[in-house]
Amino acid sequence: MGKLIYAANISLDGFLEDETGSFDWSVPDEDVHAFWNEHERHIGTSLYGRRMYETMRVWESDDWLTNEPAVVREYAEIWRDAEKVVYSSSLTDVSTARTRIERQFEPEAVRRLKETSGSDLSIGGAGIAAEAFRYGLVDECVLLLCPVLVGGGKPALPRGVRLDLELLDHRRFDNGVIYVRHAVRNPACLKVHPAGLGVDDAVESLAGPNETGERDLEPGQLLPERGRRAVVEMHERAGPQHAHDCA
Repeated sequence: MGKLIYAANISLDGFLEDETGSFDWSVPDEDVHAFWNEHERHIGTSLYGRRMYETMRVWESDDWLTNEPAVVREYAEIWRDAEKVVYSSSLTDVSTARTRIERQFEPEAVRRLKETSGSDLSIGGAGIAAEAFRYGLVDECVLLLCPVLVGGGKPALPRGVRLDLELLDHRRFDNGVIYVRHAVRNPACLKVHPAGLGVDDAVESLAGPNETGERDLEPGQLLPERGRRAVVEMHERAGPQHAHDCA
């Protein structure tokens, strides 16, 4: 059985990219790149939202790699070897090998994929990662904290989710980047506000950056009917004691 790992470069204040969409502050040096190479070497399948896939598919091309350092060319080879699943409602085809499109992010399908996988899986893209966290699918977080504050942008982690984590590993790189690896110790649960969290409030808290679709959604619009059912089921299963534990 494979673990599902959420891995990302993030700013110290918790963003994947700044308010302009830029993430040039997270471009890795050679040591950090070598770290990511070793991490990706153990990944058999990568799960992407459309926008993340469109960012990553540059690794399929050789045109720009000729004069790049060996560590960069090695990453390209590792990335190409992995299976890839892209979640998109509008993408009609893909330009990379070992890649298939799924129209919806189905938690049970991901669970089956984990159960039948002989290697670990990674998930990339804030939107589908948030979905995976909320459905209790993520087993580990691998985060590289870059020594920069960007003041706003796309959050790296989902809102409204409380998770207990166990530190498994950490390291400081010479360029000031800090690597931390945590195991998720409990299933995902919605954060309960002191005044209580009703179903409508909980569904609104499910809104986040959109990677599962192609339009930017307002709070409460992220798959609202499915989200509402999920929240109702979580409330029914959890009961008041679980709600207290997640507060």
